[in-house]
Amino acid sequence: MKEVYFDTNIYSHLLNHQHGVTEKDVTRLFENIRADKVRVYLSDGILEETMGALMNQEREAIRRLRFIYRVVNRKRYLRPAVVIIRETILAYAKGQRVPSYFTSPGPLNRMLKKQNEVDLLGLQLLAWATQDRITDYVKVREAYYKTLRPEAKREMELKKRPTLQQYWNNDSKDIVEQFVDLYGVLKECRERGIEGLLNFLPMKALSAGVISNWYMNTYDRTKMNRGDIMDMDHVVYGAVVGTLVTHDSRFSTCLKRLPVDGFEIIDLHTLLNRV
Repeated sequence: MKEVYFDTNIYSHLLNHQHGVTEKDVTRLFENIRADKVRVYLSDGILEETMGALMNQEREAIRRLRFIYRVVNRKRYLRPAVVIIRETILAYAKGQRVPSYFTSPGPLNRMLKKQNEVDLLGLQLLAWATQDRITDYVKVREAYYKTLRPEAKREMELKKRPTLQQYWNNDSKDIVEQFVDLYGVLKECRERGIEGLLNFLPMKALSAGVISNWYMNTYDRTKMNRGDIMDMDHVVYGAVVGTLVTHDSRFSTCLKRLPVDGFEIIDLHTLLNRV
């Protein structure tokens, strides 16, 4: 049985037969889901992006929500990415076991099942409640601009461009410390060893995603925008499950440039060919 996490674009491409997806592919996916050969897990990030993009297109929103409800595993959902990272850091600081990265669906399942106007409002309120994790990423990005970006500028002026692996080796610890510092346990984590947090797959995948993305922004002059920040949520979710399925070529290329053992990025066609 293959456990996967679908990026938002996968649901759209399945529903609208885009990106080379055919009705036969949709049928194969549902056959594998019913046979329990594939389990797809849902996050609040998917609902937020769906509702944020479609709040003015209620019929289309309901259509997509109905489709999502049919695809995903409804016994447990992923906890918010900010909670996954925060709880991992706090547990490590205290030397405790990391809580489960999953939660029971509760009222979210009922909202997805009914899909009426009131429930759409409820889903939007749920999406608004997740905005704090964007603030966390912005804080880390600002810290990066104050420290790593000037250093990178000097390197470019001297025409000394490091490799991505060198960038990771030099800066990954700093990135982890910046996330840790958000939760006030930097001293405790340093005492236990900051590098130990990279033994937790969501933390390592997030750090690798941030490093790779910033490397592209700095040395390849690729613009960072809010979508890049939100993409990091999907990295966390995909790392928890082990496989992220996406059709975003820039996002996929960014992540594959700095591979993380135990975490893979594939497209839908690759998934269907495996099961």
